[in-house]
Amino acid sequence: LEYVERADVEHEKRITVVDLCSGVGYMSILLAELLRGSCKIDRFVLVDRGWPRLNAERTSNNINPMHLQRDIWPFDMTYRKYDLKSSSGHRQLQEHIIATAPGPVILLGVHLCSILSLHAVQLYNDFPRCTFFALKPCCLPPILLARQKYVWTVGGHSINAKDVCSDGKYSKGQ
Repeated sequence: LEYVERADVEHEKRITVVDLCSGVGYMSILLAELLRGSCKIDRFVLVDRGWPRLNAERTSNNINPMHLQRDIWPFDMTYRKYDLKSSSGHRQLQEHIIATAPGPVILLGVHLCSILSLHAVQLYNDFPRCTFFALKPCCLPPILLARQKYVWTVGGHSINAKDVCSDGKYSKGQ
């Protein structure tokens, strides 16, 4: 909220908020309401592999987008089905959302599990139009990556998988 308040944007270069692994979009819905009346926001884009493809029939496995209808929210709320664990998902996000945004892009990553947080950091590092990033990871990457001696490079820093990976799974609060 402070970032948006301080942002110096012109009307035609308003901010696009991209909610990574959004689920049904609770974070975007809350922010849209908190930012109601702001002239600095262009739209919210909810990205999750659970959304149906655009202009495709929804299946029982898809998130139902009916709650994102126009005229309900103070800003345009759209969704995209991208898999952030794949290079094609990154490419689609860049081509269809980030590159076409009228102004700066805010990336939100709340409750990103395992390596999804690392993919979100990579998106932020790879695309200079992303000018703000809020990340709240969920759980740690799997121990298999430590056994493979995997190393991540983030903004000039190297992180050894053995320092951040964990064995086990989160299940029912344990």
